[in-house]
Amino acid sequence: MSCLLPPVCAFCKHILNAPEQECRAFQEIPDAIMLGQNDHLEPLEGDGGYQFCLAEEHREAFSEVNDIRQSLGLAAFRLMPIDSGKYA
Repeated sequence: MSCLLPPVCAFCKHILNAPEQECRAFQEIPDAIMLGQNDHLEPLEGDGGYQFCLAEEHREAFSEVNDIRQSLGLAAFRLMPIDSGKYA
């Protein structure tokens, strides 16, 4: 059995899905993010200062995917605390 879950990018307000630029942070999103190994809450080389920021319209789906991740023994994607000075 296999299960394909969306990467954290699917819920980010910075996603563009354009042929020439996948998101505001990266022309091509790194494999570690696409494979769910990094939730991009901390700066990564080349991200231009953009990190994951939940698009409010995806909050429910984000929560559902996190529930599935946890039921499969995977770490849940994190959100930046609102009072940290960054967007949650």
